[in-house]
Amino acid sequence: MIGEYLRELMLEMYLVNAGLKQSSDLDSVMEKYSGLFDEKSVADSLLNVRDVNSRNVARILFSGHMNYVTRHVLRELHNAELNTQVAVLGRRVPFRSIMPMVMSENDRNVRNKLYEARLEALRNNFNPILEELWNRRARAVRRFGFNNYLHACSFVNGVDYSALRHLVMPILDSTDRTYYDKMDELLIIRGGISLQDANRADVVWALSGSGLIPGKVDLVALMERVASSMGLSLRGITVDHERREGKTPRAFVAPVDPPDDVRLVVRPHGGLGDVTSALHELGHALHYAYMDRGLPPQSRWGGDRGLAETFAFLFEHVALEPLFAEAVLRVRDLDEYLYVAYLAYLHLVRRYTAKLLYEVRAHKGVPTGALGRLYRSTLESALYYYVAEEEALADVDECLYTGDYLRAWIFEAMMRSFLRRRFGDDWFLNREAGKFLVDMWRRGFSIDLDSALREMGLKSLDVTPLVEQFSILAKL
Repeated sequence: MIGEYLRELMLEMYLVNAGLKQSSDLDSVMEKYSGLFDEKSVADSLLNVRDVNSRNVARILFSGHMNYVTRHVLRELHNAELNTQVAVLGRRVPFRSIMPMVMSENDRNVRNKLYEARLEALRNNFNPILEELWNRRARAVRRFGFNNYLHACSFVNGVDYSALRHLVMPILDSTDRTYYDKMDELLIIRGGISLQDANRADVVWALSGSGLIPGKVDLVALMERVASSMGLSLRGITVDHERREGKTPRAFVAPVDPPDDVRLVVRPHGGLGDVTSALHELGHALHYAYMDRGLPPQSRWGGDRGLAETFAFLFEHVALEPLFAEAVLRVRDLDEYLYVAYLAYLHLVRRYTAKLLYEVRAHKGVPTGALGRLYRSTLESALYYYVAEEEALADVDECLYTGDYLRAWIFEAMMRSFLRRRFGDDWFLNREAGKFLVDMWRRGFSIDLDSALREMGLKSLDVTPLVEQFSILAKL
């Protein structure tokens, strides 16, 4: 039953987010399988968490229940994303197209008009829905005895997000001067804007990497080349790279039936982001496509998100390797390329660190009317540019996923150091490194991040390798 439910759920999510459907039928899928995750089933699964397998079951049922009780709100949100258009620059622009347009727009005046249109759409079309979703989730977890949404997600995912907050806070202190100086420098060079006078639209534009890679990158060929260099193939993976108006701008993988039906979706819009997002999703797709077919559903779909993102970041960061940048991407200026690529990486890590600080506080019961101020002050203290309060609800990932991204960045930096020691600096061209990863992947989610860490002879998460990577920026 769990397998059938997850297959239908993933297929529906693929069709909607790939722009192949104009409206979401997610609630009908949830209705069909509602008996799977009624309150008693979820409560029993939470009481029986003993190991990785039982936690995976609890995570799937809990997530299913939360999606079920919020299904009508989720449908409204999906349909708003698909159908909302904004009036800007004398024409109608789909909401999903705004940020890709911002990233490629050199005229700051036009860029700001696009971004202001996004914020207006959030205020009028999205935030009332997001606020309802926030409140329903907060109420729903109390039925299982949790104090709040943070408490629930920490237990279900087996991650103490409050403790994680303390682990990652030194990242901000350690990289503060490097980040401020280099981001300020880039914005001045690219647009004559100081960091403190910039907004999010300016920053995503400056970090887009436009012009760093010559010509148009064939993303499918790129992914095939990276995989084959490690003795891997795209078996079971379908790459959807067609342009569609309703397609989400964010690349994603839909594991419809791993390992045999894994769908990798990208929406190219130019720049370095096309390459990094394609490689990121390649890591996800390979993880799913190399799982053993005989694994139970909870070990093919419902595991540790931090471990899943580790493999995704591992492949994304192949783009940071000078050998890869020169030989495969044929970048014109390696120093400029690495400067922008590492600065974009550092910005993202700092942004998510600040997001975790914000979300840990917000989910403890901060009134929704106060979230905008909390969001803005927390993120601005880490990023030093203007952050709009309107994004306080839209910029929140489900069930503290922000924390799992941070766990993954930390572990990925440790794993990459391990792979370099064992297989050499060109580990991403080494078939033995590919075999090492396949041995992990074939077990799917029957292992979690902590057990993978121990298998590599590592004791616990350590931010040092992650922070040390950014020292390269001082030399560029």
